[in-house]
Amino acid sequence: MKLRTLLVFSILIVSSTVMLAATDKRDEKSRGPKIERTIAADANVSVSACLLSGSIKVHGWDRKEVRARSLDAADIEFRRADESTNGSLARKIELLIADKAQGRGHTNTCESYSEIELDVPRGAIVQLQTRDGEINVFEVATVYVSTQNGDISIDRAMKTVDAGTIGGSITLKNSSGRVNLHSAGGSIEATDVRPAEAGDSFEAASVGGEITLDRVSHVQLNAHTLNGSLCVTGPLAHGGRYGFRTISGDLTLTLPANSSFKLSAKFSQQAEIITDFPITLATFSTARTSPPPKPGAAPAPSPGAGSDHAAGKKGNSAPVVAKVKTNKGTVVVDLSNFALRRLEGIHGTGDALLELSSFSGTIHLRKQ
Repeated sequence: MKLRTLLVFSILIVSSTVMLAATDKRDEKSRGPKIERTIAADANVSVSACLLSGSIKVHGWDRKEVRARSLDAADIEFRRADESTNGSLARKIELLIADKAQGRGHTNTCESYSEIELDVPRGAIVQLQTRDGEINVFEVATVYVSTQNGDISIDRAMKTVDAGTIGGSITLKNSSGRVNLHSAGGSIEATDVRPAEAGDSFEAASVGGEITLDRVSHVQLNAHTLNGSLCVTGPLAHGGRYGFRTISGDLTLTLPANSSFKLSAKFSQQAEIITDFPITLATFSTARTSPPPKPGAAPAPSPGAGSDHAAGKKGNSAPVVAKVKTNKGTVVVDLSNFALRRLEGIHGTGDALLELSSFSGTIHLRKQ
């Protein structure tokens, strides 16, 4: 019985393998032969490609060539946009693609349903666009990409990154230079990103997604999200200026214990601040107040106090309170009657500036 069961099981495995192989061959045959084109190009060539639908993958390499490949396209054409084309290396190239429905000889821009792979010089500038598809770029100097419903992944960009998507997420790793990331409904994640030049800035914005920044060392860094959380981890740059803003999500900064910064925080009645760092208050004010507080409410903190922890349950019935550390101990302050609060303070020598804002989430300054 055991031998028969083993024999039947083996036959099923072999049959499945044969069927999968046949399916792969049919798929490959239906997709047709691979189309490949190559053109000699300058080390800093500008390459643009646009698809109506389909993914785009780009790799940087050491050759002074641009190579385009596809299993879906019927034809690929390189159109040079240089001023001089007589025997010189191409400096500006536009990729024209014809899918199977269009047929050979009908290449055009932004009307093809295809998947494209590109190899370009590492110093190249790539400009890529697709409506429904992913974009992946690896080890290219300058990247300008956009897609409507696909994810974007960029690794080892060296000079500039400008990436946007409506329904997808954006991931940036191990890169340098000026950065601008924006997504309407997806998340944004950046890891180990640094400036290439002194004036390089980092900008990230999302409407409905989370933003996660880990070891982003730009001196000028701004990030804001409407309905997602914002998490920042890593050391602050000396002289850095940081602007972080959320509307309905939490804002969490995880910083080294030896961090030094000035703090300017805005938060509403529905928000709260929690800080693991002692803050010497410079000012604590409100934009407007509700009716006078009930008798017995604690007074607002005076200048010179240090804010170490603010907590309180959100909701109409629960008060919003702040626990403020002073030289004489911890004082609990009722903030429920304040519609909008502003806190200015300093920790250490104030090497960096943190401008934080939240309207219904928690602002948390956490020690690593």
